[in-house]
Amino acid sequence: AQIPLRHDPNRRSAPLTAQQERIAFMQELHPERVTYNAPSAHRLEGPLDPALLLTAVRLMVQRQAVLRTAIRGESGSYEQVVSDHVDVEMPVIDLSGIPEPEQATELMRQMQRIVDRPMDLKVAPLFRCALYRLSEGLHVFLFMPHHIIWDGWSFDLLYEELAACLDIAHAKKTAALPAIRATYLDYAFWQQEWMGSVFYAAMLQEWTERIARCPEVSELPTDVPRGASMSGAGDSAWVYIDSATVQSMREISRVAGVTLNMLCLGLYAAMLGMLCRSQSLTIGVPVRGRIFPEIEPVMGFFNNLLPLPLNVERGRSVVDFLGNVKTELIQSLRFQEIPFERLAAQPSMLIRARRTGLYQALFSFQDVRDRDRKWGSIRQSNVLILQKGATEDLGLWLMDGPKGLEGGLNYNADVYKPDTVQAMRDLYLEIVQRFVAEPNMLMQTLLDADSYSAMGRLRHLESRPDTQIAAPQDARRSRRPFSETERRLAGIWADLLGIPIDLVQPEDNFFDLGGDSLRAMEVIARMRRETGKAVNPRVLVFESLAQLAGSYDSLEVEPPVEAKAPSGFLSRFLRGGR
Repeated sequence: AQIPLRHDPNRRSAPLTAQQERIAFMQELHPERVTYNAPSAHRLEGPLDPALLLTAVRLMVQRQAVLRTAIRGESGSYEQVVSDHVDVEMPVIDLSGIPEPEQATELMRQMQRIVDRPMDLKVAPLFRCALYRLSEGLHVFLFMPHHIIWDGWSFDLLYEELAACLDIAHAKKTAALPAIRATYLDYAFWQQEWMGSVFYAAMLQEWTERIARCPEVSELPTDVPRGASMSGAGDSAWVYIDSATVQSMREISRVAGVTLNMLCLGLYAAMLGMLCRSQSLTIGVPVRGRIFPEIEPVMGFFNNLLPLPLNVERGRSVVDFLGNVKTELIQSLRFQEIPFERLAAQPSMLIRARRTGLYQALFSFQDVRDRDRKWGSIRQSNVLILQKGATEDLGLWLMDGPKGLEGGLNYNADVYKPDTVQAMRDLYLEIVQRFVAEPNMLMQTLLDADSYSAMGRLRHLESRPDTQIAAPQDARRSRRPFSETERRLAGIWADLLGIPIDLVQPEDNFFDLGGDSLRAMEVIARMRRETGKAVNPRVLVFESLAQLAGSYDSLEVEPPVEAKAPSGFLSRFLRGGR
């Protein structure tokens, strides 16, 4: 990484990382949404003392600084602050008196109430937990952190930490767990220093040029044309592949020289290629981002996203295509330290993203076979719980566990109907079964849409018009003249949206014109950089250009950004820093 990670045991605050900045910005735009609530539920079988579990949770919170973290400030000057101590509550809800047929339904209803409640990022801790008693020796533990402090690897750490802390609580001992030699605050300062280095600048340029050379991709067809103001509502079609099939897939992967992760990703790309009728695809793939050994045991949001370009050519074997998936993934991993948010903010990438974004869909894979299934004398297993939110139009997530592959096809409920996504799920499962039965087939055989029964339920997508947001029509161009402030702000909007300024009217809303969260971040930054005035990002959601301009003139010019308190990604961007 060229820049060392430096641990300071006295750190109590730090700028947000680039990854956190976008989430904080989105939460500021839509504080009522629960898109970034990340629930997990755990079935606990065996004798359990709720007081001991609460003690274990509190021990874990004292070890992991991110569980005592709050996000303070506003767009352009966020910081994360760690308290020495936070109050941790774990309500215990007794459902043992409910008959078994209704018990599971009531359990899910009760947990969903917690999951569906927004979280205030300014108040630590940024997680909730609860314990549900189903019978004498059976409980369900709900743990729900906010994504701004959490990633997939942190769930693996949760298993290890709670198992160890339960042992300590049960034995009433103070035996020390292995020391944690770094914190997320250390990582945030490292990232800030690294993004100011020549190493970062060279890598960002290389990564940007590599993506720019890839063919532009087609937009995935949707049930409903993309509207301007997305609600953030989402749902999942559950995916399950039995252990026998997974074992066959694992063996095929071994022979082909790829991992099961790469195989599942490749078959997902094949499905997407059939849906958008294009051989050029880009899939967003999360990566762990833990590049230092010191942060392996640290809970936090280290994940990064790689836009992975793939070419679904028909004239080669599926095994050869999977080899290409492997090559592209390995080559892209060289750039995993570049925050996706910084890549997306490059001018050439903003232009590229105006039509379809930098990727069409997400794919996430976790190997959870080695997770500790025993917490002391308690047997632990997962309970699938719904996360009602979607950050993207479509995303497949899979967990490789002892029972096979489990996961879901998550979707944006504003543009997809449940029946459509269930058909996509079934199509993916058909593709898996066909490949397992004949792993040496050609891509043109695998991509023969007419041979899949689930495609019959997706034919309606073929007749849908282009789903991008249409530019305003010429008939709307008659308008009153811009005021000076309106013209200045309209120029910023038009530049970032890639449309002529004449297509912006005073009554237009930024998101109605096709804006998204990344461009909204840049709009706020540009407006602040060029005028010295800061506005609440939520005005982009609720106000027209005229309304915004009307209040803009009364705002005071802020002191120079350099004179402000610790700042994060956006304020560094404002200063032009790399």
